[in-house]
Amino acid sequence: MTDYYERAEIQHPSNPNLRRIRALRDWEVQGIEIKAGDLGGWLSDDSVLAQDGSWIADDSIVSYRSKVSGRSKVSGSSKVLGGSVVSDRSTVSNRSTIANRSTILGGSMILDSSAVTGSSTVTSSSTVSDGSAVINRSWISGRSSVTGSRVTGGGSVTGSTVTVDPITIHGFEYPITICDDNICIGCRSMPLDNWIAQADELAEKEDAPLLLAAKDAIIALARQHQQRVREKSEDQFNASLQGQIDQLRDRRTEMQLDQGLPAEEPGNVP
Repeated sequence: MTDYYERAEIQHPSNPNLRRIRALRDWEVQGIEIKAGDLGGWLSDDSVLAQDGSWIADDSIVSYRSKVSGRSKVSGSSKVLGGSVVSDRSTVSNRSTIANRSTILGGSMILDSSAVTGSSTVTSSSTVSDGSAVINRSWISGRSSVTGSRVTGGGSVTGSTVTVDPITIHGFEYPITICDDNICIGCRSMPLDNWIAQADELAEKEDAPLLLAAKDAIIALARQHQQRVREKSEDQFNASLQGQIDQLRDRRTEMQLDQGLPAEEPGNVP
């Protein structure tokens, strides 16, 4: 079978060890139509990009013992460095960075100048976007969504939404990560009220007396975090509403001027 790409004799302007790739056949991957002869991104050597339909586009870079495979896509001047892995139809795009032996699997997406580094993992159709950072052996899974936030310190986010930096606690039988909507304890994730109702039973079943002893303190901390999430949502809503009001005012002023009417002073506009 014909290979999908070759490394062309085009060296990176600031790193001669990197060379552009050139497509050798037509195919489609992750919404990109690739034609034979198309130039892609930059590779340090052939081993970092599998000949399986994966693609490195634009000015993206894959190097330093990393691997992109499983019909995955790296685009938008993104970087995969330091022995990291992107596989299983995953996407890294829009100036995002995967570094320091981190792993992106299971159709997950890293977007919008986000970073996954420090031996962290994003898997199971999860999304990290809007300049988020997942660092220091943190784990994102179960179709979780991390937006504009930092998950650090070995946090484990499973089946949850994160728009405010989650709280990660170690020192108990299982690590605890408090997210916007759920509390993640070990590999379990559930709404806070569900955990409160089942805490005694779960702690006994899992032989977790330290966790049970700290239940009230954990609940109080989770309640405070959820209040922060609500306040952020209200602030975002108010900012969006104010923006719409400002647009309406500007449009009304334009119409008044077009009709030869005096524009009202901003202080008099309701």
